[in-house]
Amino acid sequence: MKNSTLYIDGHKATVRYDPIIGMMRGVFLNTKGEARFMASDCKELKIAARDALEGYRHDCKRAGIEPFRRKNLLPLVPTLQKLKSLLH
Repeated sequence: MKNSTLYIDGHKATVRYDPIIGMMRGVFLNTKGEARFMASDCKELKIAARDALEGYRHDCKRAGIEPFRRKNLLPLVPTLQKLKSLLH
């Protein structure tokens, strides 16, 4: 089964149905730690995801660490240079 994507407060999570337990499991991406959640239906999934994200942010704040990885824009440089040359 393929993964689905869920966004909570602009943060991306992948979600996959686990047929063994009959529930959907999700994990937030670009985190420095783990922010996982699970639920049996879509409504509960969004609630569980929001709770997991909130708890993760709280734990990171308490530990004094930045919760998310910074996005690396370096791979975009060649694309931006090509775009700039086309526009000028």
